[in-house]
Amino acid sequence: MTYGKRRVCMMETLQGPLLDIANQLVARGIFSSQEPPNHVLLNEYQPGQGILPHTDGPVYASRTATLSLGSDTLLNFTKRLRTEQVGVVDNSPKVQLLLEARSLVVFEEEAYLDYCHGIEMATVQEYALSVCVNAPVGKRVERGHRLSLTFRHKK
Repeated sequence: MTYGKRRVCMMETLQGPLLDIANQLVARGIFSSQEPPNHVLLNEYQPGQGILPHTDGPVYASRTATLSLGSDTLLNFTKRLRTEQVGVVDNSPKVQLLLEARSLVVFEEEAYLDYCHGIEMATVQEYALSVCVNAPVGKRVERGHRLSLTFRHKK
């Protein structure tokens, strides 16, 4: 399916390499055996494509693990607005995380529930801001072809 200017493939029956990775995420303590990964999204991003800030919703346990393949990118976290705040300008700073090729990012609880996460769509090149937690300010990140595998536990 095509959504948010990227290609997405949703898998709810894990087998082969995806099942192997899911089992390793449990074996390494990233997911519990009570809530193992049972849902994977394969996202394909072309240069300049991204995804609007969003939360994954209550149908999933509040933990996600994303394996980045291909190009590096910057993941932005912004404070999630409460219903009564919609339409109000929120000047709270965003937090950035550099997602390097072959890296795994895991976030849960507050980062999962209270923040939206997204990737800028309109740029081919990005520059790390002062709020980037793992890259120097001004680091240039050239966007190329990127694949990501996002593992979650669907309730």
